Parts: sequence; structure tokens; C-alpha cells
Amino acid sequence: MRGPFRFGNNNFPVQDYHVYKVVKGGSGKPEFEMLANGVLKGHADAYATQCPAR
Repeated sequence: MRGPFRFGNNNFPVQDYHVYKVVKGGSGKPEFEMLANGVLKGHADAYATQCPAR
């Protein structure tokens, strides 16, 4: 699942990350259950600072 994102200076996505768990839904089918919203906010690639700005 991916929500809004943008591309950083090295063309990798900068986005928020969430934690989900797969659980058995009411109909017996697997469903996603959100455990934590926005664990990482606006997270960018760890090496983005080493790339030249465009």
C-alpha cells in the first residue's frame, strides 16, 4: 500500500511508512490491520545527501 509520495533529488521516493499486520477478516479472508500510522514521516533514501542536487 502506498499513499502520497514525491521523488527526492536521486529519484527515490520520499514517503511516510506505516506498520500493518495481516489478520483474518470477518469473511475469513485476509485483511490488513494498521498497527502504527506514520512510523517514518517523509522518509528519504539514506544516501540522498551524497547525490548532487538537480
